[in-house]
Amino acid sequence: MGDLNKALEFYKNSKYISKKLYQENPTNLENKHSLSISYQNLGEVYQNLGESELSLHFNKLRHKISNELYETDPNNVQYHQDLIWAYQYLGLAHFLKHDFVEALSFYEKMNEMSEEIYRAFPSNPNYTKNPHEINLSRT
Repeated sequence: MGDLNKALEFYKNSKYISKKLYQENPTNLENKHSLSISYQNLGEVYQNLGESELSLHFNKLRHKISNELYETDPNNVQYHQDLIWAYQYLGLAHFLKHDFVEALSFYEKMNEMSEEIYRAFPSNPNYTKNPHEINLSRT
């Protein structure tokens, strides 16, 4: 539990810095992207702490930003992947709350986006014909 509390403190500080940078320069998409990652990290830690409502809250914030970034530039592979991750984390958050219908809807969106990214970038070695084998590792 101590490591999770340290992680939570670290990610709260990271979110504070990311949010401040984004507020100071809201047109900088990298700052916006960093803020979305901060929200994801907080969602993960809260999930591991058993705080499902807080986890869901931060995953929704991450999804909102990821969707905005994707809509800004749908050809950006990183934004596409981030939106897939956002759907996955929202699906998991709902699954852990036993809201299986909502979880399924996010997993279906994740699957659709995975198939879409394969169709859009078939020569990219990180993608295969099976959308469940897409390499979503963060580099």
